[in-house]
Amino acid sequence: MKRCFTALIALTGAALPSASGQGHSALVQLQAHHSQADLEHMEEHAHYRYVGELLFYSSSFLVEEGGVERAATEQEVLGIDLHAHDGLRMVDQRIAVHDPLIDKHIILLSRNEFGSLVLERLSPPDREAFLANKRGILEQPSSKTQ
Repeated sequence: MKRCFTALIALTGAALPSASGQGHSALVQLQAHHSQADLEHMEEHAHYRYVGELLFYSSSFLVEEGGVERAATEQEVLGIDLHAHDGLRMVDQRIAVHDPLIDKHIILLSRNEFGSLVLERLSPPDREAFLANKRGILEQPSSKTQ
């Protein structure tokens, strides 16, 4: 549980007034998509993934209101189904979509932009583990046959 609070602090940063709400809402979303056993395993053996998924729910999108982009509120983080939009997310370009659940226009960060955000927010040991895992995935031969 201590690592959970550490992850929430790393996720949100102390300077944001709604940070604890966003972090809590992201944790609720994470718990809705993973079993408790999976979460405990992730926290212990792939903490970078745990933090990355918390960031996915809280920070991989912005809300657009009146032509201004802003961070999502606690209610918006709880209400949105980001998985419904993730297939639209582009590698190097933000994309705007309307989310019917929160009835707002949202801006999905590009995969590259979100990846950079995750790297910035990870602790040095988690960043090292994340990069080692990424290198391992890239070095594995494709399982597809021609």
